[in-house]
Parts: sequence; structure tokens; C-alpha cells
Amino acid sequence: MKNILTNPIIVGGILPFFMYGLCASVIKMVNLGHFSKYFYLVLVGMGVITVGVLGIVFEKDLSFSSATLQKDIILSVLVGIFWGIGSLAIFIALSKLGANLSQIAPIFNANSVLAVLVSILFFAEKVDVLHVSIATILMVIAGVLVSI
Repeated sequence: MKNILTNPIIVGGILPFFMYGLCASVIKMVNLGHFSKYFYLVLVGMGVITVGVLGIVFEKDLSFSSATLQKDIILSVLVGIFWGIGSLAIFIALSKLGANLSQIAPIFNANSVLAVLVSILFFAEKVDVLHVSIATILMVIAGVLVSI
């Protein structure tokens, strides 16, 4: 049997499915304590740094390409900024605006539609347009139904 940790669907799809799903639930728990949204982001950043440091220690991976180092640093920081703004928006919606997690989670998790469009337009990834279209329509319908 092939090691499941080498399966890209499990590593890149199923594991993040559980981790991001748990993240949204924990954000809701944090809000119950009237916690500072900015201190929350700093602490989450410390968690991300911890995962990165453990990866470096256990994998002994400090590799990089000097030819693309500046670009890679900028894009990596940009990912953090996008993620931080998205997380902050969720935090504010839950803690200050009275949103229900069960209503907003399907909407913000429809971000996969944007990721697929970007991968098609900018990375020239080949996909079955019919399957992607059907999946997108179903996701939008499900998001709308859950959020009303």
C-alpha cells in the first residue's frame, strides 16, 4: 500500500480540509472571550512560525534559489497578508457583527472557485470545464442555501 503521506489529494486536499475547518471553529471559540483581533493574528502568526521551524528542523530544508529569492520572499509575505486580512475579516464578522459561523463559512470557503479560475488563467492548468462549471454551480448553490 502506498504511503498516504505521498498522496497529493490527501496531503493537499483532505488534510487542509480538516485543518481549515477546525480553524474556523477555533476562531469562533476565541471570539467568545472578547479577545483582541490583532493580538489574535500575532498569536496565529506564532503558530505558523512554529510549524515552519519544526519543518526546517525535521526536514532539514533551508533550500532556496538565489535567482528567485526576492520574488519568492515578496510572494510569501503577500500570502501572509492575504491570509491575515481574510482571517481578520472573519474574526470581525464573528465578534463584532454577530455573524453565524455556519452562514459565513460556506461563503468564505468557496474561495476554491477563485483558486481554480486563477490556476486556469495564470498557470494554464488544464481542467475539465464541464466538471469545474458543475462543481462551481453546486458550491454556489450550497453556499447560498446554508447562508440564508
